[in-house]
Amino acid sequence: MNNDTRSYDRYDINIDANFRDASGRLISSHSGYIDAEILRPGSSRRVVTSTAGIFNHGKDNLVINGPGSISNFQEGILNREVNGLNISSIILENNDIGYSMTNSTNIGIQQNIIKNNNVGIGSNSSLRVNVVSNPITGNLLTGITFLNSNGSDISMNNIDGSQNSIFLDEQSSDLMGLMVRLFITGY
Repeated sequence: MNNDTRSYDRYDINIDANFRDASGRLISSHSGYIDAEILRPGSSRRVVTSTAGIFNHGKDNLVINGPGSISNFQEGILNREVNGLNISSIILENNDIGYSMTNSTNIGIQQNIIKNNNVGIGSNSSLRVNVVSNPITGNLLTGITFLNSNGSDISMNNIDGSQNSIFLDEQSSDLMGLMVRLFITGY
């Protein structure tokens, strides 16, 4: 975060973020500039500002509601050990992983644009993840990856332009409760 100790330059990005709980009550608000300069030409100094556009560890029953765009991070949105999170109307693009979750429950990902990441959505050891009505396009490796994740609904998504549209590991192969209804077009 630029704390006004130096002048702003072309690498500074203005951010405004409001975080609300499931009832719509404002939890926190952040605004300011982050220095997004990764490597200045001719410099050996590497500045790492964040690996995630939004990181949530253990904050339950949150809503991330756009419009908004998150791009050029390792994870656009990263959740760990969360119970209850809904994400809608967000563009997740040009990240390594658009949306990543681990050990999370009751997650809703609906009506987002998830494009041009290496992995669109990644779920590890999570339960009841509902991925509904998202265009998931141009993600290099997979549109959706579930590892040890069950009891989920993947429905009405348009997945296009990935080497693997959906990848489920053996621990996710118990498809009891996993409903897959989507449109898949060729790579």
